[in-house]
Amino acid sequence: MQPNLIKQILVCILLVIVVGVSVFIIKDHFFPLNNEKADVFDNIVKDKYKNNEFQLINVSTEVLMQRYFNNFKGKMLNDTHEAYKLLSEDTKNIFGSYEQFEQFINTHVDKLSLSRCTSYSLQQNKDVKRYIILDQYGNQYIFSAIAVLNYNVDINYSSNF
Repeated sequence: MQPNLIKQILVCILLVIVVGVSVFIIKDHFFPLNNEKADVFDNIVKDKYKNNEFQLINVSTEVLMQRYFNNFKGKMLNDTHEAYKLLSEDTKNIFGSYEQFEQFINTHVDKLSLSRCTSYSLQQNKDVKRYIILDQYGNQYIFSAIAVLNYNVDINYSSNF
């Protein structure tokens, strides 16, 4: 036989062996023997139920106010319809209509995008918590919350805004 032919046969045999071993390893990994697959599934189900418990997280008032402010600011800049829905009836009456609110946002978009909380206060009545936030421009945002993330917003914009 020719040396080139022998080399080609040896390379083919080596490739068959490598492919066979690879398939064997992959088969055992994805299709385990002795019904190990069912055990893995049982563990996943057990973990699901074990980890599906409520964990109470204490959120400080300051963090909650920051979240309310950032959530509302994001809606004003990205989804004015949703922001308008969150306004209290008094604030909606001040703007007059959704179109005027949207025009106000578009006019002040630069300052609104840079707006950040500078001071906070909390007033609590029997049923409602009022989170009062001032930004660096002197604008006042009052979040009247009945429950967490169930709030409406009163806005008092400063005259120099």
